[in-house]
Amino acid sequence: MSPPQIEDLCNTLQHLKSGSRCWFWYCPNLPKTSSRLLLQPFEAENAMQIIKNGAEEQPVAPRDKTYFGVMSVDTHSQCHFGGATVDKTMLRNLALWTHDNQVEYPQLNRLCHAQANLVDAKGMLNESFQMPSMWLGLNQEFFAGTLPNAIANLQAMKPGDEAFVWMSANGPNNRPHLCLSLENDDPEAQIFTELVQGIRRSITNVGPVIRGVLILNANGAPFLRTQDSIDDAVNIVQSILSIVESPVLRKLRLAQVLNGSIHKTISLDPDSKSISIDLSRQSKCLNRLSPDQNLVFWFTDSDANGKPLLVLDKDKARLKKMVTDVKGEGKTLNGKLVLDSKGRPEFRCRKTMPKFISTLAAWAIQHAKDWPSLKKLQGARMICKDAEGNILDRQKDSDAWRDM
Repeated sequence: MSPPQIEDLCNTLQHLKSGSRCWFWYCPNLPKTSSRLLLQPFEAENAMQIIKNGAEEQPVAPRDKTYFGVMSVDTHSQCHFGGATVDKTMLRNLALWTHDNQVEYPQLNRLCHAQANLVDAKGMLNESFQMPSMWLGLNQEFFAGTLPNAIANLQAMKPGDEAFVWMSANGPNNRPHLCLSLENDDPEAQIFTELVQGIRRSITNVGPVIRGVLILNANGAPFLRTQDSIDDAVNIVQSILSIVESPVLRKLRLAQVLNGSIHKTISLDPDSKSISIDLSRQSKCLNRLSPDQNLVFWFTDSDANGKPLLVLDKDKARLKKMVTDVKGEGKTLNGKLVLDSKGRPEFRCRKTMPKFISTLAAWAIQHAKDWPSLKKLQGARMICKDAEGNILDRQKDSDAWRDM
């Protein structure tokens, strides 16, 4: 068998997460293009034997120094190498080897700012070593489930992007923690759920916990909707901001949503006004509207709260379920929302509603400051046809959009 390659190490690094523990083996005397570091997660079957076999396959000379022990990933995305012989020399050589290979293998940057912990035969810590200057110039990558990973994911979000959020007042090491997973990378939240379960297993007293969904508005402000206490959420976020810096997180708006309606809102930005309605779903849908992506819609001039409301989705069954929660006594209209040949939004339906476009425009203008994606509705038209394709009604109202 050929010895383990750097590609194998990178694959392992890519799948590690907050709280992961591995057996490690390291030899600084191997060629630069060889995998000087071997990792094998504890959960792998016969993990100890696998890493021993991998070490035996490496071209190690009798006098070459090797290191062996346990590597763990903490909540701040730092690797801790624990063993009976680890020292500063190991860290220095590991950093230099990472510098030499990180362009071709960027996953190695997850080793940035690694720490070596010298332990005795009973596993008690004797001394810790760090060499921060050796990692300068590297673009650190972060492990999933860690606080830096959550902040990096938040910073990378684009308007309309959505993310699953879990935060606790007392995370690992009794420090506040935030876990954030982008929906585009994890649409069913399977990876996110596994991350949260792993984090919770490492916490004795979790304290207040917030679960919710965050969307980045078109103006770059994140909006978190949750059923949990947003007062607790604010306290947790402020504690997190005392540990890490995030300009985006400082703009956070929060809404406690109960029974489909906003119960309470808070904004971390003192210049931001409170939000009266949760239109994050509508914003997300409008950001995805394209010539290749149509939407289904439902509109009423008086919902359960006595106000106009537009509900959007790409799935008809899901839309129907959402409508059940908000339907009131007003007139309703439903159908498809598409972009016409000139790129204008067009509502297509089988029945009509008097003054639909003017009512829609007034509603969109009222909420566009909080939800800028509603501006994509500007200039919208409505066309109503029967089953045979005969036009029953057309509506457009350029004046109604004048204040958008």
